[in-house]
Amino acid sequence: MTESMDSHLLMSLQSAGSADPMTIDLKLVECVLSAATACVDNAALLGKIADEAKNGAARTAMTAAVEQLEPAALKRLEWARETQQVMVVAAAKHPTVQDVGNGVESVVAKVKTH
Repeated sequence: MTESMDSHLLMSLQSAGSADPMTIDLKLVECVLSAATACVDNAALLGKIADEAKNGAARTAMTAAVEQLEPAALKRLEWARETQQVMVVAAAKHPTVQDVGNGVESVVAKVKTH
């Protein structure tokens, strides 16, 4: 199932020829954000399973895996969040976006007065 989702995601991005590069980049970052969130959640789930397991080799191995996986997953998640925020704020500050926003405000003001 994961391979199918991955291949469909790649096909979607490859067929996004009419989208501007920034939009494609933002969608890629959102994919990383989604994947990183799943990794953090999976590490937490493995930790819960380890907590419920009987003492022994399996519990020790799962706990060790969580200790190794969780910091990296959290680091990727934080990177994706920060990158998404930087990209969206940069896009919002772009002069074209601000001009469109000003135009919309002008039209709304005219509609309200009529």
